[in-house]
Amino acid sequence: MKNIFTLVLIFCCGFGYAQETTDDCNGTLKVPSAFSPNGDEKNELWSIPFVCPPELFHITVYDRWGHLVFESRSYTFTWDGNGRTGDAVPDGTYTYAIKYSLDGNKYQSKGTVAVLR
Repeated sequence: MKNIFTLVLIFCCGFGYAQETTDDCNGTLKVPSAFSPNGDEKNELWSIPFVCPPELFHITVYDRWGHLVFESRSYTFTWDGNGRTGDAVPDGTYTYAIKYSLDGNKYQSKGTVAVLR
């Protein structure tokens, strides 16, 4: 399969940077590290762009105490920065865990995402 690259430009807090997303369906993810759900209509939602749709997908996001604040089984998810109760989560760093499969191969990814209001 030939290489396919997508470029995502992210602007936050007066700074901008470019980030490469998934490549040629080999299971590698490039997950955005921050978003700012503050109502200014810029970087309001957090999502992971996929070039090739996974067969299975599950993402969980936890606060610093290990409480589940977001969960989805859809690879087209978007997180708006609200917790499971519908209330906005506070600024901070949240841990995510992703399990997904592509072409019958299973993958896992873990990392952090910053919520900046």
